[in-house]
Amino acid sequence: MTVHIESFEEIGLDVGDDGTVYNDAESQEAMQLIESLGLEGQKSLQQRRHEAPGETRNPYRVITMEERRVYKIHLPETSGLANYDGGPIPLRVLQIAAHATEMGMECEVWHTTPGHPDPLLVGLLNERPGRANTFILARWGSILVPFAELREQAIQKAKELLAAKVASARSVIDGFNVDAAVTLHFQGKNEHAPWIHLTIEG
Repeated sequence: MTVHIESFEEIGLDVGDDGTVYNDAESQEAMQLIESLGLEGQKSLQQRRHEAPGETRNPYRVITMEERRVYKIHLPETSGLANYDGGPIPLRVLQIAAHATEMGMECEVWHTTPGHPDPLLVGLLNERPGRANTFILARWGSILVPFAELREQAIQKAKELLAAKVASARSVIDGFNVDAAVTLHFQGKNEHAPWIHLTIEG
């Protein structure tokens, strides 16, 4: 079975025969230019990512809110990389995971049951005290449905889920008896309807 892989680097990565990921040359030149051009925003980004001059730059990007919400609709389960057993992880994805781990990231796999939409590898990195950013690293599977298609499917699924919740709430509201609820309240028996918080004092 052919496994397709999509990775999300913003900076090119070269992988050696032993699986080592290299982007040092590009990193060193970029860091020299950042310094000579006085790019304070880029220097601040390096500091937040714990990068120092001469180190390899973080080539990965933070996941967007849209991507997060689309993928979590399709891939609601989260496993630490060490515990993921939903299927074999391709070599290229393992190389990316190793590189991200070396950069201080904690890797997770977002997934569902085996045989369903393609798993996603993400990396968590504490860039600021109390705040971890989620970096999108790689996705793999036998089909690799394009993101635009996943987005449309997620929107449709979200509509269906919300419509079901609204219908359920509507049935509860339609069957709600105000007189009975007030009677129960004064009898101290409103625990029989824990889904409503009735406050009528003061």
